[in-house]
Amino acid sequence: MQYKPTSSNYDTFIQYRAVIIRAIALAWKDPAFKAELFKEPKSALKETFQYDFPYDMDVNVLDGSARWSPTSTVGWTVTAQNTVRLVLPPKPEAGEEAVALATYNAQHLTFLTNY
Repeated sequence: MQYKPTSSNYDTFIQYRAVIIRAIALAWKDPAFKAELFKEPKSALKETFQYDFPYDMDVNVLDGSARWSPTSTVGWTVTAQNTVRLVLPPKPEAGEEAVALATYNAQHLTFLTNY
């Protein structure tokens, strides 16, 4: 599936969220993709998902800046703020991947909150 930003900023953001969720899931199971995502995030998204990052800004991928703790918080605790970053969380226990991705999507892929 090729992702092309539309004229709507909301649509562009929704497409970005979808690609990021797919990238996190793939990075959890594919070490080569994860390494490329750290090295060249925009190129990795383009090559793997045919996604052209629609903004003229740098993209950093951070590891170890989030933790999955579904029993003690609303899910993810993210320590990085005020910068556009792809926070690559660690893979949760087997069987929790879908819930972790859905929670990450709902709680941390937004430009509209200050957390």
